[in-house]
Amino acid sequence: MADEKCWEIKKDCLMRGRSQETAGCPAYRADKSCWEIDWREVIKYLPASQQEYWYSHMDRCPECIAFKSHPEEMQARIDELKSFYLND
Repeated sequence: MADEKCWEIKKDCLMRGRSQETAGCPAYRADKSCWEIDWREVIKYLPASQQEYWYSHMDRCPECIAFKSHPEEMQARIDELKSFYLND
């Protein structure tokens, strides 16, 4: 499972089978897993409403099977994002 991407681990991921170029998920577009993305850079220049979407989306991560396969890496990303978002 170490080399699998998050959308491969999560069998019901909404991105599976979509075109990566136009996908709504930045990790999927970049052909990376959610724990490999610098989410601060992803949301930094987005409008406030979209920043809020991604920030609040992270609350659901611990329930995801992909999170459970990489808990340390993913929790670090969530903590970084929360720190960035809350200090802004």
